[in-house]
Amino acid sequence: MPLAVLSFILFTPEWIISQVANQFDVSPDAYVGFRCRCEGREIAALLCRELTNASLAELSTAFGLAHPDSSANLAKKAKQLLGDSKKYKNNYHRIKETLLKTEPDPCEAPQTESENHGDLSRARQRAYHRLQELPLEPP
Repeated sequence: MPLAVLSFILFTPEWIISQVANQFDVSPDAYVGFRCRCEGREIAALLCRELTNASLAELSTAFGLAHPDSSANLAKKAKQLLGDSKKYKNNYHRIKETLLKTEPDPCEAPQTESENHGDLSRARQRAYHRLQELPLEPP
């Protein structure tokens, strides 16, 4: 099964944020809020844009931002930094490679009291299991 398909089903902004924060030894909560300057925040935003199908509004909520354009600006800043800094680019590629190798288990998705999150988690689990049953090669 193509990893790109799995990433859109299994990766959530919250999971990516927690994984990137872990790479920089900071709390995922440190990435939440306006004008946060914690290292790796822009990388997390860019990876969320690339590896999830979350809307800008959903990403802004995950990062504690009020306007959908704010998360787009974080990702845009990350792209700019990729071109400006070799160290930043190396960090980005190392973290992305790690995330793609990690493939979160849908059954281990964090649960909250929100019914919508629970429904989303169950939907991801069902989709994941359906994809597991598909043949790898087209007939």
